[in-house]
This record gives sequence, structure tokens and C-alpha cells, in this order.
Amino acid sequence: MATQQRIVLVDGSSLVFRAWYALPPNLETSAGKTTNAIFGLATLFRKLFEAPDDEVDRACAIIAERMEGVVELAVPLVVDVGVGRSWVEAK
Repeated sequence: MATQQRIVLVDGSSLVFRAWYALPPNLETSAGKTTNAIFGLATLFRKLFEAPDDEVDRACAIIAERMEGVVELAVPLVVDVGVGRSWVEAK
């Protein structure tokens, strides 16, 4: 039996629009660049990552490192990675 691959199709425009208006406009870089849409989109995407059990720790470290360095803010951007087979379990 062939291995099935999972594909996730995302309407990025809709998610950016939603994040822009759902989050406060004062999320910004030290230079004053508004980042609420970027932050909201990143928050939604982070819930989509999957990794084999033996690679979870490595994947979590990579994801956190990359997300924390995505934008320079006036305050630290701290990423908390949860692991589980469901959203409830991963909290």
C-alpha cells in the first residue's frame, strides 16, 4: 500500500486579513513597523507542523529558533512549542 501524504491548503490572504483586524495594531517592531498580521499568521501556521516521534525534539528546537528570529521587536519574542496528537494535548 502506498504511503499517503498530507497536503494542507491555506488561504493566506484571508488569514492575513483576519489577523490584521483581529489583533491590536500596537504590535510593532522597534522601528514602528506594524506586525500584527505577521504575528497572527505565524501563530496559525505553527499549529500545522508535524514530525516523526524520534524527531520531535529537534523539530521543536528548529521551529522555536526560526520563529523567535523572524522579526526584531522592542520586546523579546518568546515561542512556546507544545507537542501532542491534538491541540488540547499539545497545550
